[in-house]
Amino acid sequence: EQASLQVRQSIVNKMLYSYRDLTLLLPGEKGFLTEESVALNLSYWVYPALNHFAQSNAQFGEVRDSGLALLKQAKFGRWQLPADWILVSFDPEKSIQPWQQSSQRYGYDAVRIPLYLKWAGHASSELVAPYAKFVHSFCAFELLPDWVDLTAETVHMNSADAGMRAIYHYLLGDSARDCEFNQYVSEPNYYSDVLALLVQAAEQIAMAR
Repeated sequence: EQASLQVRQSIVNKMLYSYRDLTLLLPGEKGFLTEESVALNLSYWVYPALNHFAQSNAQFGEVRDSGLALLKQAKFGRWQLPADWILVSFDPEKSIQPWQQSSQRYGYDAVRIPLYLKWAGHASSELVAPYAKFVHSFCAFELLPDWVDLTAETVHMNSADAGMRAIYHYLLGDSARDCEFNQYVSEPNYYSDVLALLVQAAEQIAMAR
């Protein structure tokens, strides 16, 4: 527990940045903050952990609430999905945009966001709707893309792996299972396996409550 407290305090000291009414979680100490803007990865907001940390430090509650507020603004493309990386301008006249120095995709980072939302009890209909719309858009094609280019409005026609599909099933329940997507079988994949294990952990914790 002492080691955890030290890590949390280090996050508070080095990784939090206040902008207007938001408390932002920086992806790293260097390379993401300029005088004009800040680049963020909203999948770094691990809401179950933030809920727990907020019990002993209110700043983590502010981080959590700021992340939820950003998700309501960071909606791009036809499905209104969040980008893996976003850019928040300090010019109030400019809106949040996908970070051009990154891939401008919804993909292997942002797919973790709905997992953490539901796990932590923050999966409101407003926040879940983009993922439901995305999944159901591809039911007829029997293939669920693994990423979307949110600027070009194109999709990568490789099937989402088992870990990504597990997140959608966890989030959407039977409505996701009703879509008969081709079961993509890949070589052992660390990232996919970790996503699947996180879903299993979330389900087991929910059952134990």
